[in-house]
Amino acid sequence: MNNYYIFYTNNLFSEFEIINSGESFTYKFINNKNLNFTKKFEENDILFICKKKDIYITQMILKIINIGNEIILKKLCDYSNPLDISKYIACKIENDIIQQIEYQNFIEIYSSLKRINDISRNIDLSYLLKYDNNTFANKCFDFLEAHNLIDKHVILLLTNSDFCNKQFSNFGKYSILKEIDTNQNIENQLKDSGNSRYYKNTRNYLKKTYAISNNWFYNPEKKKDNRTPFINWLTKLFSAIKYRNFSLNTDLKYDYNRIIFGAPGTGKSYTLNKDKEDLIKKNENYERVTFHPDYSYANFVGTYKPVNNDNDEISYKYVPGPFLRILVKALESNMSDTPEPFLLIIEEINRANPAAVFGDIFQLLDRNNGVSEYPIHTSEDMKKYISEELKIPADQCAELRIPDNMFIWATMNSADQGVFPMDTAFKRRWNFEYCGINKKEEELNKQTTLDIIINNDPEPIHWNSIRKAINCELTEIKVNEDKQLGPFFLNVNDLMDRYSDNKSKLQEKFNDLFKDKIIMYLFEDAAKQKKDFIFSGIENPRIYSEICKEYDEKGLKIFGEDFTNKVKEFEAKAKSSGDDL
Repeated sequence: MNNYYIFYTNNLFSEFEIINSGESFTYKFINNKNLNFTKKFEENDILFICKKKDIYITQMILKIINIGNEIILKKLCDYSNPLDISKYIACKIENDIIQQIEYQNFIEIYSSLKRINDISRNIDLSYLLKYDNNTFANKCFDFLEAHNLIDKHVILLLTNSDFCNKQFSNFGKYSILKEIDTNQNIENQLKDSGNSRYYKNTRNYLKKTYAISNNWFYNPEKKKDNRTPFINWLTKLFSAIKYRNFSLNTDLKYDYNRIIFGAPGTGKSYTLNKDKEDLIKKNENYERVTFHPDYSYANFVGTYKPVNNDNDEISYKYVPGPFLRILVKALESNMSDTPEPFLLIIEEINRANPAAVFGDIFQLLDRNNGVSEYPIHTSEDMKKYISEELKIPADQCAELRIPDNMFIWATMNSADQGVFPMDTAFKRRWNFEYCGINKKEEELNKQTTLDIIINNDPEPIHWNSIRKAINCELTEIKVNEDKQLGPFFLNVNDLMDRYSDNKSKLQEKFNDLFKDKIIMYLFEDAAKQKKDFIFSGIENPRIYSEICKEYDEKGLKIFGEDFTNKVKEFEAKAKSSGDDL
């Protein structure tokens, strides 16, 4: 978990030394003074770097990426419009240099910084039109470089002649950028049919060399103008920077694309729900959907459906699915002064065919700082819906990206029967978290003291000990962990809430639940091929009703004569280790 600090300095370069000024700035602490306070630092901790003038203002945010002999920090972003953060400092920090702050304070400071800098991003590039073609072209690319706007997507567009001709006009068969092979004669590559088409001064982007087109026009009266469309495109690209470069919000605490997997009952949904309550403060800011074999792209994203109009007549309307609904809400919030996080939870993601359900949305899962690295082109129906919901022109909805305030979390159990496999490309776009078979058992022990009397044994037995003993039996017959029983496989909390005042009723309901869930699961799934081994205490383990009948008579001895001894061993281990059973 990250820690967040305000770090005070009179002079940045008296505290930090730049060790890399390439694509991403990195620094190290200069050990010219006592830095004992740095011993509290951990990797991924975040530092607001602030200076004191009349007030404390923050200018930069750094992230600790390595702790060893030297502490290395990466610059996440800096600000041309600093923010007064005096109210977040409980006392003067000059003497202490550093002060830890709460996570909510971090979010509030960052959101304010983001809002201030977003407001300043309304720019006018029309002054570039006064320059000659060569100067115009180079100043445009100077602008792109200065604001870190050149990425794979921009290169892909500007090297595409069809895009350049359609978007900016008057480029014919030529693109704005042309990749140059430096091992070949460069001058020849700048020409076509003996005519020079690109300027000689090349530029290096993403480890490749490019030349800039010299095919520029600015004669609005004769409608020969490709400079103005290019400037408009640059302005729009720049205004979208807030979706790309300022993404320090809650993504620092939670992954954007997240799948929790593990055996049944390990608390996958419980974990996501707990994190959801921490991340999301309004119920309308999240949706939950459960995948099933018939679930489709139309269900998930949206499609036309028949609806009744005001005259009680059937008409067809584009109806968004949960993905598009939460996406539009996130986009709308991200355009406001106070953006909020939004969450889509997918239960049992692999019970449908994930590749088919996501369709082209799959491409949006490649995210850089929370924002889709590559956009998709929206259909006319989707474009119209987004345009109407966000109240923006339709041409601004031609491309779609997931913003940095939208999270997609899912649960998965690969051991379920009838699940769909995930291909490697789909998996690569998610962060997987494994819920171990006993990972959350301590939470079970804290929540309940449910003890069960089995077969009139005077000593009650805790459900968790029974579960562990069954898992031990499954392990012995080589059943994989992902088919074993997690602590929450039975909802014992519900039993306690409903029947805690009636011990006999509690015992009866537990036995019913044990037969309906545990025995059925072992019989139909986990031990389906090894019933003789798991139900070794009965004569006919091939008939479910017989197993249940024997359980009513023998209790846990349906698993063999030694099974109750295993249960008691787990009870003893838990008590000796201090667990509250």
